Amino acid sequence: MLTLQQLQVFRTVARHLHFTRAAEALNLTQPAVTFHIRSLERQMRLQLFEVQGHKVILTEAGEFLLQRAEEVLNAVDATERSMREFAELQEGWLNLGATLTIGNYVLPPVVTRFSSSYPRIRLSMEIANTAEMEKALLARQLDLAVVEWKITSPEIEVIPFQTDELLVAVPVGHPLAAQKEVEIERLAQEPLVLREKGSGTRALALETFGPLVERLKIALELNGTEAIKRSVQAGLGVTIISHTIIKEEVKRGEIAALRVAGRHMERDFALAYLRGRALSPAALSFMAMILGNSPEFSVTEPTAIVEF
Repeated sequence: MLTLQQLQVFRTVARHLHFTRAAEALNLTQPAVTFHIRSLERQMRLQLFEVQGHKVILTEAGEFLLQRAEEVLNAVDATERSMREFAELQEGWLNLGATLTIGNYVLPPVVTRFSSSYPRIRLSMEIANTAEMEKALLARQLDLAVVEWKITSPEIEVIPFQTDELLVAVPVGHPLAAQKEVEIERLAQEPLVLREKGSGTRALALETFGPLVERLKIALELNGTEAIKRSVQAGLGVTIISHTIIKEEVKRGEIAALRVAGRHMERDFALAYLRGRALSPAALSFMAMILGNSPEFSVTEPTAIVEF
């Protein structure tokens, strides 16, 4: 079988047209170079060089092989350069997934910083609910996912990095709007606007109601947080939603927010990836950026963003 070493020796001799100088360039002995060339000629069943006096001349077969050797060795060199660049984050890609809350409201600053730090890394991001993120990881469609609810598959590693608090959002002017807390029994009487099935926010909201879940009045199911906020503002119902999503509307007085009495509706934002999968340097760097001591992703207790 033809080897890269044979091609490298052959190309060097062909360039120098001198066995001794080729040996010096390759840091080999002249007999070793001669051995490689003779082995190559036997393997090819072709004469690659002619010796006329003190001159070494390429045969027609040698000229043909030199062209092919240059193509192969240049491709090898290019591959080595690309792999060095890949390892040094000068080249590569990152297929990232995120749930809706994180993808739309939490990740943009870190994605911007990552792209600025590594402009030659091609980054794509898919945004869907937790169930879809889990499926995509298992199908190896994503390198990493950043999720906001429980991953059930034992094949997926999960690393929590930040706690998120959910609040009850009601329209301004609603009877509950002036309160700091609401009893769960009272909240169960309100028409609810919820995320779609498979959403982590929906799962935590329904879990909060416990046995009262059978009595709930679900007015709307929507798969977008902006649509949910607009529905609440329009008075179509109340919702349970991440404080991250509604903090600006609360500040502007467009939505009122309160807590459920005696309950802490918290969940973890977490990194998720397939166990046993070798993560690329780009994926590892993105993980480090999230898990590091950055302002966007410091691991802290939940802090209230609403003045009660």
